Amino acid sequence: MKPEKLYYLYSGSVYFFFNLVFTINGIYFVESVGLNPLQLVLVGTVVETSALLFEIPMGVFADMYGRRKSIIIGLTILGVSFILEGSLPFFWTILLAQIIAGAGYTFLSGADIAWVADESETKNLDPVLLKGVQFEQIGSLAGIWASVLLGLFALNFPIVLSGVSMFFLALILRRIMKEDKFSPRHFGKPFKDFLSTLADGLGQVRASANLIIILFISLGIGLYSEGFDRLWILKFLADLRITEEFGLRYVLWFGVINSGALVLSIAVLSFLKRLSSRNSSKLLLSYLVILNTILAVAFIGFALSDNFPLALAFYWAGFVARRNDYPLYASFTNRQIEVSGVRATVISVARQFDSLGQIIGGPIIGLIALSSTTLALGKRDCWFFP
Repeated sequence: MKPEKLYYLYSGSVYFFFNLVFTINGIYFVESVGLNPLQLVLVGTVVETSALLFEIPMGVFADMYGRRKSIIIGLTILGVSFILEGSLPFFWTILLAQIIAGAGYTFLSGADIAWVADESETKNLDPVLLKGVQFEQIGSLAGIWASVLLGLFALNFPIVLSGVSMFFLALILRRIMKEDKFSPRHFGKPFKDFLSTLADGLGQVRASANLIIILFISLGIGLYSEGFDRLWILKFLADLRITEEFGLRYVLWFGVINSGALVLSIAVLSFLKRLSSRNSSKLLLSYLVILNTILAVAFIGFALSDNFPLALAFYWAGFVARRNDYPLYASFTNRQIEVSGVRATVISVARQFDSLGQIIGGPIIGLIALSSTTLALGKRDCWFFP
């Protein structure tokens, strides 16, 4: 199978399994586990702290030992995390699952893009990455409704099912995924090789003004996004009281909310795909700043909304801008990397700044949200800077 086609299948499958979890786990945390706003944000802080600690080492691992191996290990670790999260509905087990998940995400982070970048025969990777996002969105849309329908029977069932499915995907990739065009940098001295790869990757970052700008954009994204990620479901449940308005059908309404956002996102992505293939890195950076400005406005509007239709409109606007921010971010970052052998390391460094931003503000926003979800969301969003 051509690397591009396998990347598309991988992207669609992984995001189907992710959305089996992410569509329902916020409701599961509130309704089944009984987490309060501070605990909800701490869940995010723990996973981001774990990601921060593991991000660069795992990116270096992918460059030293192979991206294929890193992807397979990451899927296996995430499978363990999701099964633990869905099987034991206690705050401490949820936190433990997030620590494990943080490690799993970092094995995947940068490795999948670095793998297809090196194995693909296509010189311009932008269309491949953007088409991969289209497959992610299709998989996400299917995962949303599968999660909602399965969640009607038991909120934890889609979470556990996703974990089991991650194991099977890792086994399948172990058989069919090849890595023929990349030579790992491991030469028998692990610690020395680690330091050498890390130094080369950081050298790439220091040598590129555009990559330094990307680091600060990542930090800004982390600062304003964590409150939204962890509290948007609570906004709909507590502030807008959709359980009272829609009764037992409220779970289905979360399917409508998420799938509507994805359909809009897919439409916008087709436009961005043409922009990315035609424009320079400078223009891509301008588009990134515009998208992040839209994100800030949408999140502030969502925080201040006091009725369901208005909140839904702002949520959709923020979701679409944020979801389509990533492919431009990935394309721009990959254009700046001149040494293929440290590609995963450089991507990991950039993503680590996102985790750092989320860790800085998360607990503070959680404390504010104990008294007011609206105040917490609004205050976080005012911290945005592109």
